[in-house]
Amino acid sequence: MTKEKTASGLAGAGAAREAIAGLLALAGSTAVAVTLRGHVAATNLAMLYLLGVVIAAFRKSWQTSAGLSLASVATFDFFCVPPYYTFRVDDYQYVITFAAMLVSALAISTQTAPDSRPCVRSWRP
Repeated sequence: MTKEKTASGLAGAGAAREAIAGLLALAGSTAVAVTLRGHVAATNLAMLYLLGVVIAAFRKSWQTSAGLSLASVATFDFFCVPPYYTFRVDDYQYVITFAAMLVSALAISTQTAPDSRPCVRSWRP
């Protein structure tokens, strides 16, 4: 069985595997963030989500990483920003955090994904 790439990224099962791996990275970031949220400022917890995006971006397509970026912001809001377990934001300063987190995560995911590095992809020793 060979991996076939389409114009929009990985085909079929490869895309599903990437999505599952991205969701597992998001779940790991969330588990650590929820554990630490009583001890660390919420804006510092956002860095855990960015770290998950960075790790995924080096191994996954930019589409998967971009989706993970969007999911990370929503998950951060839901689990780490009071009031917890809602998407309501009482302190509007978090909107700036969300925007900065999303822009940073999208920039990371599009610049570091393997399919966005043609010189690395085509280089052979």
